[in-house]
Amino acid sequence: MRNIFKLLLVTVILLPGLTGTAQDKTEKIKAKSFVEFSAGISAPFGNFAKSDYDNPKAGFAQLGPHFNFGGAYFIPHTNFGFGGFIAYSQYTLRNMQNMSDGYLDAFGVDSATVKYTKYHKIDVLIGPYYSIPTKYVTVDFRLLGGVTNALSPQIKVYLEDDPTDGFTQDKALATALAAQVGFGLRFTPIPQFAIALRADYFYSRPVFDISNENRVVAAGRLISSYTEPIQGINATLGLVYQFGK
Repeated sequence: MRNIFKLLLVTVILLPGLTGTAQDKTEKIKAKSFVEFSAGISAPFGNFAKSDYDNPKAGFAQLGPHFNFGGAYFIPHTNFGFGGFIAYSQYTLRNMQNMSDGYLDAFGVDSATVKYTKYHKIDVLIGPYYSIPTKYVTVDFRLLGGVTNALSPQIKVYLEDDPTDGFTQDKALATALAAQVGFGLRFTPIPQFAIALRADYFYSRPVFDISNENRVVAAGRLISSYTEPIQGINATLGLVYQFGK
């Protein structure tokens, strides 16, 4: 009993000091404001990524490059911050042989050739950040909203016995609200610099009003409007400069 009492007494004496030391160490590790440049891939899914010729909702988009520049400012002595970024994504078209074969059958010709450009998208997003910092790794969570400006591809179809110079589904520009939610890890190998690994889900729904040139016959796939969501996952690797000690 006497030994237990001594142990409790020692614990009571030392506990405030141990707690204070732990708190001091915790206070030194706080979320740091930062700027970041990242690059990676943007992987679309849903109807935007489908490539069925007979499905007017199919966007034929495939994985493409993604770049963004931004950062966040954290409220002093807290893990809450506010930030954002401007981002650029590009998507080429996939399985376009499906489209060529579809027009070949619809128009009953011997050959059909499809030439095309790419989707382009620029996002400007802002919103809250919450971070969990440790000595060498910081976990970031973010929920962002803003606008996206998207450009749909031009698709030109050449038919073997077409008396004109083929027909064209023109490019279309559209702006819409956008949202993104994700998390990331900031690894800090040396003070003030970090490497960021992030994954984010993005969503927007621009309305493309599309013109078709030299389309004399309405046979086959004819798209005059496209309103399906542009959504997917961005995965990026970035270089970060962190402010403060």
